[in-house]
Amino acid sequence: EAKKLYFDLPGIGRVHAMPGGTLNPGGFNRAKKLSDVGVVGHTEEPVAPSLSFKIAAKKGDGLSQRSLSDLVDVNVTVTSDDGKTFMVRNCVTTQPAALSDGEFDIAMEGDSVEEVG
Repeated sequence: EAKKLYFDLPGIGRVHAMPGGTLNPGGFNRAKKLSDVGVVGHTEEPVAPSLSFKIAAKKGDGLSQRSLSDLVDVNVTVTSDDGKTFMVRNCVTTQPAALSDGEFDIAMEGDSVEEVG
C-alpha cells in the first residue's frame, strides 16, 4: 500500500512534495434517494480527478507562487512508493498557491486519470 506520492510537473520536474499528498481519481459522488416510504434509488454527481500536495520551498529551486498558481492544461505524473504511476491529464491549479511556513499549498483538478505503470 502506498504511503508516499511523488509529483512531476511539466517544465518543473519532480517537486519536493511533503508527506500527505493525495490523488483522487474522480468518478461519482452517490447518495441514496429517499421517499416517505423508503429508498427509491440514488443520485449521482460527477467529480473531477484532483490532486493536493505541499511543496517545500527551497532556495534556488526556481519555483514561484505565480508559476505554480498559473498551471493550466498540464499533464501531471504521480508515482507512489509502491511503484504505481498515474497520469492526470489536463490539470489546472484550482486556487492560488498559498505560501506558509516555507511550503506552497497546491490544489489541482484534471480531466482524467490513467494508470500508466
